[in-house]
Amino acid sequence: MCPVETVSTDGRTWSISRDDLHALRSLTIAYARRLDRTAPGDVEALFTPDGVWDGRPAGFERFEGAEALSVCFAQHKADVVQSATIATNQLVAPFDGDEAAGWSYCRATTLLRSGSTRHDFLRISDVFARVDQVWYFRQRVLTPLMPARLQPGQFP
Repeated sequence: MCPVETVSTDGRTWSISRDDLHALRSLTIAYARRLDRTAPGDVEALFTPDGVWDGRPAGFERFEGAEALSVCFAQHKADVVQSATIATNQLVAPFDGDEAAGWSYCRATTLLRSGSTRHDFLRISDVFARVDQVWYFRQRVLTPLMPARLQPGQFP
Protein backbone atom coordinates (compact mmCIF):
# COMPACT_ATOMS: atom_id res chain seq x y z
CA MET A 1 0.00 0.00 0.00
CA CYS A 2 1.44 3.34 -1.06
CA PRO A 3 0.59 6.33 1.10
CA VAL A 4 -1.02 9.27 -0.59
CA GLU A 5 -1.41 12.73 0.92
CA THR A 6 -4.76 14.42 1.32
CA VAL A 7 -5.38 17.77 2.97
CA SER A 8 -8.24 18.28 5.42
CA THR A 9 -10.28 21.45 5.59
CA ASP A 10 -8.30 22.77 8.57
CA GLY A 11 -5.04 22.80 6.59
CA ARG A 12 -3.41 19.75 8.20
CA THR A 13 -1.99 17.05 5.94
CA TRP A 14 -2.84 13.41 6.59
CA SER A 15 -1.40 10.18 5.17
CA ILE A 16 -3.76 7.48 4.01
CA SER A 17 -3.17 4.40 1.86
CA ARG A 18 -4.55 4.40 -1.66
CA ASP A 19 -6.50 1.23 -0.79
CA ASP A 20 -8.22 2.90 2.18
CA LEU A 21 -8.92 6.08 0.23
CA HIS A 22 -10.44 4.02 -2.60
CA ALA A 23 -12.53 1.99 -0.13
CA LEU A 24 -13.91 5.13 1.54
CA ARG A 25 -14.77 6.79 -1.76
CA SER A 26 -16.37 3.54 -2.96
CA LEU A 27 -18.47 3.43 0.22
CA THR A 28 -19.82 6.92 -0.52
CA ILE A 29 -20.62 5.91 -4.10
CA ALA A 30 -22.30 2.68 -2.93
CA TYR A 31 -24.50 4.73 -0.59
CA ALA A 32 -25.67 6.98 -3.43
CA ARG A 33 -26.26 4.07 -5.80
CA ARG A 34 -28.22 2.05 -3.24
CA LEU A 35 -30.25 5.10 -2.25
CA ASP A 36 -31.07 5.64 -5.93
CA ARG A 37 -31.74 1.88 -6.30
CA THR A 38 -29.26 1.55 -9.16
CA ALA A 39 -27.21 -0.99 -7.18
CA PRO A 40 -28.39 -4.02 -5.19
CA GLY A 41 -28.24 -4.12 -1.43
CA ASP A 42 -29.71 -2.36 1.56
CA VAL A 43 -28.42 1.10 2.42
CA GLU A 44 -28.32 0.28 6.14
CA ALA A 45 -25.80 -2.51 5.48
CA LEU A 46 -23.23 0.24 4.78
CA PHE A 47 -23.41 1.38 8.44
CA THR A 48 -21.92 -0.07 11.60
CA PRO A 49 -24.52 -1.69 13.90
CA ASP A 50 -24.45 1.47 16.07
CA GLY A 51 -24.46 3.75 13.02
CA VAL A 52 -26.16 7.14 12.91
CA TRP A 53 -27.88 8.90 10.00
CA ASP A 54 -28.64 12.46 11.07
CA GLY A 55 -30.78 14.48 8.71
CA ARG A 56 -32.00 17.04 11.29
CA PRO A 57 -29.99 19.96 9.82
CA ALA A 58 -31.73 19.26 6.48
CA GLY A 59 -35.22 18.96 8.01
CA PHE A 60 -35.30 15.17 8.44
CA GLU A 61 -35.00 12.97 11.53
CA ARG A 62 -32.06 11.30 13.27
CA PHE A 63 -31.80 7.49 13.23
CA GLU A 64 -29.38 5.49 15.38
CA GLY A 65 -28.69 1.76 15.36
CA ALA A 66 -29.36 -1.01 12.86
CA GLU A 67 -33.10 -1.28 13.53
CA ALA A 68 -33.71 2.47 13.30
CA LEU A 69 -31.62 2.72 10.11
CA SER A 70 -33.65 -0.10 8.60
CA VAL A 71 -36.84 1.86 9.36
CA CYS A 72 -35.29 5.04 7.92
CA PHE A 73 -34.35 3.53 4.58
CA ALA A 74 -37.56 1.45 4.31
CA GLN A 75 -39.47 4.72 4.66
CA HIS A 76 -37.27 6.26 1.95
CA LYS A 77 -38.15 3.38 -0.39
CA ALA A 78 -41.85 3.83 0.41
CA ASP A 79 -41.81 7.60 -0.22
CA VAL A 80 -39.57 7.74 -3.29
CA VAL A 81 -40.32 6.71 -6.86
CA GLN A 82 -36.87 7.53 -8.19
CA SER A 83 -33.86 9.60 -7.20
CA ALA A 84 -30.58 10.75 -8.69
CA THR A 85 -27.76 11.45 -6.24
CA ILE A 86 -24.40 12.88 -7.23
CA ALA A 87 -21.68 12.85 -4.57
CA THR A 88 -18.52 14.80 -5.28
CA ASN A 89 -15.53 16.69 -3.83
CA GLN A 90 -14.87 14.06 -1.17
CA LEU A 91 -12.18 14.80 1.38
CA VAL A 92 -10.92 12.20 3.85
CA ALA A 93 -8.87 12.96 6.96
CA PRO A 94 -7.85 9.83 8.88
CA PHE A 95 -7.45 10.36 12.59
CA ASP A 96 -6.90 6.77 13.74
CA GLY A 97 -6.01 3.51 12.03
CA ASP A 98 -9.60 2.21 12.07
CA GLU A 99 -11.52 5.50 12.07
CA ALA A 100 -11.58 8.40 9.66
CA ALA A 101 -13.56 11.56 9.05
CA GLY A 102 -14.75 12.70 5.67
CA TRP A 103 -16.80 15.30 3.86
CA SER A 104 -18.55 15.23 0.54
CA TYR A 105 -21.01 17.37 -1.33
CA CYS A 106 -24.25 15.98 -2.68
CA ARG A 107 -26.75 17.10 -5.27
CA ALA A 108 -29.94 15.05 -5.15
CA THR A 109 -33.16 15.17 -7.13
CA THR A 110 -35.95 12.99 -5.80
CA LEU A 111 -39.33 12.13 -7.34
CA LEU A 112 -41.76 11.54 -4.49
CA ARG A 113 -44.85 9.33 -4.59
CA SER A 114 -46.87 12.45 -3.81
CA GLY A 115 -46.00 13.72 -7.29
CA SER A 116 -43.60 16.39 -6.06
CA THR A 117 -39.92 16.70 -6.90
CA ARG A 118 -37.40 17.58 -4.19
CA HIS A 119 -34.03 19.18 -4.96
CA ASP A 120 -31.25 19.15 -2.34
CA PHE A 121 -27.69 20.47 -2.30
CA LEU A 122 -25.93 19.15 0.82
CA ARG A 123 -22.62 18.85 2.59
CA ILE A 124 -22.39 15.42 4.18
CA SER A 125 -20.05 14.98 7.15
CA ASP A 126 -19.01 11.39 7.78
CA VAL A 127 -17.30 9.35 10.44
CA PHE A 128 -16.05 6.05 9.03
CA ALA A 129 -15.11 2.91 10.98
CA ARG A 130 -13.16 -0.09 9.75
CA VAL A 131 -14.50 -3.40 11.06
CA ASP A 132 -12.79 -6.66 10.05
CA GLN A 133 -10.90 -4.82 7.28
CA VAL A 134 -14.11 -3.36 5.78
CA TRP A 135 -15.02 0.36 5.96
CA TYR A 136 -18.52 1.40 7.09
CA PHE A 137 -20.28 4.62 8.00
CA ARG A 138 -20.42 5.18 11.73
CA GLN A 139 -22.18 8.50 11.25
CA ARG A 140 -23.55 10.64 8.41
CA VAL A 141 -24.80 14.19 9.02
CA LEU A 142 -26.58 16.02 6.19
CA THR A 143 -26.27 19.81 6.20
CA PRO A 144 -27.99 21.87 3.51
CA LEU A 145 -25.83 24.33 1.61
CA MET A 146 -28.97 26.07 0.36
CA PRO A 147 -32.64 25.56 1.17
CA ALA A 148 -34.23 22.45 -0.32
CA ARG A 149 -36.62 23.14 -3.15
CA LEU A 150 -39.87 21.22 -3.45
CA GLN A 151 -41.72 21.44 -6.74
CA PRO A 152 -45.35 20.36 -6.62
CA GLY A 153 -46.80 18.70 -9.65
CA GLN A 154 -47.09 15.50 -11.53
CA PHE A 155 -44.37 13.45 -13.13
CA PRO A 156 -44.86 11.09 -16.04
